[in-house]
Amino acid sequence: MRLSKEKILKLWNETQDGGCFIDPAHTNGLAPYNMDNMFADDRAKRFTGLVDGLIAKHNWIPLGEESSKTLTRKIRDAKDSPRTYANMKIDGTSYNTQILFDYIKHYQRESDVIQFFKMTNVNKESPIVLTTNEEWYYIVAPRVTPEEQENTDAVLFNPPADIWDDTPPPMSDTPPPMDDAPMTFNPITGEFE
Repeated sequence: MRLSKEKILKLWNETQDGGCFIDPAHTNGLAPYNMDNMFADDRAKRFTGLVDGLIAKHNWIPLGEESSKTLTRKIRDAKDSPRTYANMKIDGTSYNTQILFDYIKHYQRESDVIQFFKMTNVNKESPIVLTTNEEWYYIVAPRVTPEEQENTDAVLFNPPADIWDDTPPPMSDTPPPMDDAPMTFNPITGEFE
């Protein structure tokens, strides 16, 4: 496990229920990895802690995965200076990349892949869960900007197009070519039209 308790306690405080951790500003938290926490039928009764209970009480959809090294590179490229972090979008919602980097920086081996999950049945700005190597769930609150403020954040991760989407593709303005329409000879131009 790459996130040891000593590393965790440098950034996160242990919750009173034990086993989970939350940052002092309550913008992100860590819960031990357990697949039942997100997908079991009785998860809301089994997981009642502050962080794991928050994960268990909501439905989550997988957004996809990305190499941890690629994400780190995107975060570093979006910085204005070495001491600042940019806000970046994941599936159209803005997140503080310093908070994301606090988790991602521990998983920088070539084979490390970060998996993304998004909370369903919520407004546009919804929390996400990151996980890798089946060690921790890392839940992160979105950065909410006022409506009158324009949001031009760079993109950190967009989920791939859903291959199971049943909606038809958008119609184009130009009609499809008619292959079996009879062509006629124009004697003035000398060509078939």
